Parts: sequence; structure tokens; C-alpha cells
Amino acid sequence: MHIIIRRLGLLLFSSLAVVSLGCREGKDDRARAIEAQRRAEQELTSARLEAEESVARAKREAHEAAARVERQRGEARAGLQREVDALDRKLDALKKRGNKTAGEAKQSVDSAVDEANRRRSELDVSLRKLETETGQAWESVKVDVDRAVDSLERSIGDLESTVTRKPAR
Repeated sequence: MHIIIRRLGLLLFSSLAVVSLGCREGKDDRARAIEAQRRAEQELTSARLEAEESVARAKREAHEAAARVERQRGEARAGLQREVDALDRKLDALKKRGNKTAGEAKQSVDSAVDEANRRRSELDVSLRKLETETGQAWESVKVDVDRAVDSLERSIGDLESTVTRKPAR
């Protein structure tokens, strides 16, 4: 862009110089000067159009790239939401099964449920951040969300092993 602007300035300067020289010379020189000025103005117009096209192309490409990134992020959010929904269903089912336990097993189940609920709350916080962040911050929060999902999955696995009294996978 700076090169084009510099080129426009040089063309304008050279056309003015040619015109001023033409005034000092004869009619033939004036005709050459007028022709040179006309060519310089054409080149100036051409350069200006080229610059405008370059700017428009750059804006269009930037808009397309931003739309592509937003579409990818939307797909990532939708995939995360499906995963979280599946974890929620599993957690709810395990809570129902855990309500049927008694004695020491009930205390272990309650503790595991509390831990899973805490992890789910942490995931909610991360998911809300994911909705508001952009750029590099979004990528960072996405990593946090992935960690929170993994943590919730482990917690649900522990709850499942407590409810079913089978070792965690």
C-alpha cells in the first residue's frame, strides 16, 4: 500500500515538473508536456484504482477468515455442548442410583457426588468464559474447558465406581 502511495506521489511530481518545463519551451514542448501530464494522470488513476482494489481484496479476505474462524469455533462449542450433555445425563443417572445406597456406601457416594457437582460447576464457569472470549484468549479458555471436561469425566468415573463398587476405568 505504501509503495502505491509513493508511486502516486512520484507520478504527480513528475507530471508537474514536465508541465513547468513545457511552459518555458516552445509549442511542441508544451504538447509533449501536456501528453506527459495526461499519461501521468492516467497512471495516477490506474495506481489509485489498483490501491483501492488491493484494500477491498484485503478487507474481503480478512472478513472471510474471521467468518471461517467463527464457524470453526461454533462447531467446537457445539461439540463440547454435546459432550457436556452426555456427561450430565450420566451424572444424573449415577446420582439416582447413588440415592438408593445406605450406610458407609452412602457417605462415599455423597462425597463422590459432591466432587462431581463441584467439577460440573467449574466447567460451567469455563463454558461461560468460552462464549465471551475472542482471538488468542478464546484458544486459552478452550484449553481450560477441555481440562474441566476431562476433570468432570474422571469425577464421574469415580462416582460410577463408587456406586457400582467396581474399580474406576
